[in-house]
Amino acid sequence: LPESHLDEALRGVVHQLESPAQPDLVRCNEVVHEILVKGVPLQMDLGQGQRYYTVKLINFEIPEQNEFLVTDSLPKRSSFEVQGKEKKIAPDIVIFVNGIPLVVVEVKNPSMIEKDPMEEARLQLERYQDNVPQLFYSNLFVVATCGQQCEYAPVKGEFAQWRDDEVEKQLEQKLGRKPNPQEVFITSLFPKKNLVDFLYSFVAYADELPKGRVKKIARHMQWKAVNKAIYSAYQARQRDDGKGGTIWHWQGSGKTLTMLWLALKLCREFQNPCIIVLTDRRNLDEQIEEVFQHHGYPSLIHAETVKDLKEWLQYPGGKTILVTLQKLGSRILNETEETEHLSEEENIFVLADEAHRSQYALLAARMRKLLPKATFFAFTGTPLEKEDRNTPALFGEYIDKYTIKDALEDRVTVPITYQARLPELSLSKDADIDEKLASIFEDLREEEKELIEKIRQVKITEQTVAQIEERMKHIAKDIVEHFLSVVEPYGFKAMVVAHRRKMAVRYKELIDEILRDKGRSDIETEVVITVGQNEPWALPYQRSQEEEKRLTNHRFQNPDDPLRILFVSDKLLTGFNAPILAVMYFDKHLKEHTLLQAIARVNRPYKLKREGKEITKETGLIIDYFGIARELREALAKYESQDVERIYDTPEQWLERLKEIHQKATKFFSAFDLSKPLDFNILECCLEELEDVHKRREFAKVVREYEKVLNFVLPDRRGLDFVEPYKRLVQIRQAAHMRFYDNKLCFKDYLPKLMEILDKAIEVGELDLTEPAEITSETFLEQLKKEKTERGKMTKTVNALKAYIDAHTLEDPIFFQSLQEQLEQILRKFEEQRREAHIVVVELLNLREKILKRQTEAEKLGLSEKHLPFFNFLRAKGLKIEKAKSLVEEIEKAIKGSYVPDWTKIESARQKIRVAIYKCLKNHNIPREQAEEWQKELLNLAEIHYQEV
Repeated sequence: LPESHLDEALRGVVHQLESPAQPDLVRCNEVVHEILVKGVPLQMDLGQGQRYYTVKLINFEIPEQNEFLVTDSLPKRSSFEVQGKEKKIAPDIVIFVNGIPLVVVEVKNPSMIEKDPMEEARLQLERYQDNVPQLFYSNLFVVATCGQQCEYAPVKGEFAQWRDDEVEKQLEQKLGRKPNPQEVFITSLFPKKNLVDFLYSFVAYADELPKGRVKKIARHMQWKAVNKAIYSAYQARQRDDGKGGTIWHWQGSGKTLTMLWLALKLCREFQNPCIIVLTDRRNLDEQIEEVFQHHGYPSLIHAETVKDLKEWLQYPGGKTILVTLQKLGSRILNETEETEHLSEEENIFVLADEAHRSQYALLAARMRKLLPKATFFAFTGTPLEKEDRNTPALFGEYIDKYTIKDALEDRVTVPITYQARLPELSLSKDADIDEKLASIFEDLREEEKELIEKIRQVKITEQTVAQIEERMKHIAKDIVEHFLSVVEPYGFKAMVVAHRRKMAVRYKELIDEILRDKGRSDIETEVVITVGQNEPWALPYQRSQEEEKRLTNHRFQNPDDPLRILFVSDKLLTGFNAPILAVMYFDKHLKEHTLLQAIARVNRPYKLKREGKEITKETGLIIDYFGIARELREALAKYESQDVERIYDTPEQWLERLKEIHQKATKFFSAFDLSKPLDFNILECCLEELEDVHKRREFAKVVREYEKVLNFVLPDRRGLDFVEPYKRLVQIRQAAHMRFYDNKLCFKDYLPKLMEILDKAIEVGELDLTEPAEITSETFLEQLKKEKTERGKMTKTVNALKAYIDAHTLEDPIFFQSLQEQLEQILRKFEEQRREAHIVVVELLNLREKILKRQTEAEKLGLSEKHLPFFNFLRAKGLKIEKAKSLVEEIEKAIKGSYVPDWTKIESARQKIRVAIYKCLKNHNIPREQAEEWQKELLNLAEIHYQEV
């Protein structure tokens, strides 16, 4: 731009960056992200009349030509402050590119004791986004770090860790030691080229229930896979073999988003290429199209006929074409010649989804001949079979793997638990049909059993037995009992998978009837199946594509919608992404990769709020009535053992895990038997073991893990041996919470099965879950009397004072800082002079009296409790009593005179009150420099005490 137009352009750019005019932060961020990537269209006259020009804000082609700046909040350094709704903030670290803030980092001290430093960093960043949203309009991601720990997140998104084995190895060679997570993250994302590339190529936005609009950024496996694929594409061109490689990322790890980001980056790297997305089924085709469109990918073309495909490939540049094998596979083989070339262009990339399936072999080979210079990539959500030679031959070897174990370690997925129920009704291949019939009809009269003899004489299949009414009634009853006790109380949802479509409909009828009988008609259910012609029985479940999407993608995904159970047979078993789905009840025969894909529907993490409590999905359940255990074993045998490690857990494995966590928990108190009631002396010894705050925190984590595992194992009788030790651990945790006032020991959201156990223990006086009382209450004195030792009383009172001071310091900083100093002095004397604990308790209770007498002290001075913090501040600054009182009263009048509702959130209103306080100070002859300094502190007090007048 000419010098004469720089100011004009700058004003236009700044206006669009500062005023995205959207209803929430994520949408504002989306608008600004598009500006950063595409540039700002501005109308200017550069000598040829008014025209629109695109002003680019970041140089993505040559990252080094951008200006990078890092600020921090350390004294005498290049600090950066920004005014928010409530107050100014100074983020610990901000990274700017060309003056645009892209990254905000919150750093916490790892020695922080009273609170979890990483959690505090995450909460601080959340508060910043609420208080200063304009700082995050252009934000790429935020970073929470503490010592060696490090996590990152998009605006209003979930935090995640970054892992990169290759970077770790490089750093280990360079540093001579194992690098920490912070070093790996910085090395991976903060080279200038990588940061700019992440902004350009690895961001997407979409609507998700119940959150609304969300921002998504690449996880480490997506970043690595896409960049490896780009490198492999260049290598394939040099080799001229078209083998881009195979990417295996386990179900639930964002494989479709990886495909999206690869497509976007291919478009950037190879200048207007043609992308062909190959899927084997219509539902995968629809899923990919939906993900691409929801995340802002340019329009996609559906290849409906081979003729269409041929026409589009005559001029392929810039097109993205979806090809479905289910629709076009046989036509491509029949309507093309082996020697035919649809295109000789090399700038074509084929992304084949679930490419390991057998039907791909012939078609992929034909596609390779039809597109001889194209580069082919294979994507799969399950590993390649050991005997699979076709996929590597056609697409190339693995270029990236993200295994089941990797996904579990990163908490990208939750563990899957397999459980066989009603084994007497299962129908596995080795089942004895006679035994099944005898079990099903065991209650029949003798004459009715003659029917069984006739059935035995008929050649009967397992599928036919599956449809026998009595068997289905048994299973329906068990499903309802399990759903109401294990799934529904948490707010999650379920799917019943039937062997036949008619069975799905019948299961709905049976389960609806049982729910009505139990008074649970509030639970709604729906059938989702394919409806063919001349099937009147299925007509109630015939829906348009849009109607089915509303049902499965909106109603079922919404935790507040009464639709809780879906019945399926031939739909939603692959490609259906519903994190709220927590259990699948299987009465269907599946095999190989289809079985693995189906069970993975329940492995997505999910959090929801129910009755004010946040509930986290800890595991996905597969309940097996058909007897698919053998099929699972056969399926897993086809893969390398390391590729399918921890694909699912069994109740036996959970029991082993419970034994391990039990040993870990009891090691804290190895000298005592936790299966028996704890007397006073033993409990005191246990509390002494937990005086160290770090040990307490570790203990709290172990007990929480104990709870999760025990909750799953029960009501299995093998878990009963762990109930008494669990009650003892809760008793110790609660006693420690009462004494140490440590919030990490406070736990109210007990899991339903465990709450029943604890309720019984409370009834018989075995357990007390009372919360520790605030030190100013009479209840505190009652609780103090229950402490049997003077040292216990002293410890409890010290921690109660500390908790109160921490909670109230901002209300009256002068008073509570003084109280803190007195407390520290008492404790110093105790250590240095070895004073008796009962003497210290008396002195500590004197501090309690000072807190209680604050109101009386204020009244003696003729002040209200609101006035006292202002008065204490002014007295600490050297003002005499009468002058301080007068000034406090004048400040209150000034605040009330300038007050408007919600003034603390309106910057103009805050500024008005700040000026009013400053004038009061000047009216009392406070020097200008002091008045400017004091007004900040007094404004902070006003925000606390005069939010309402």
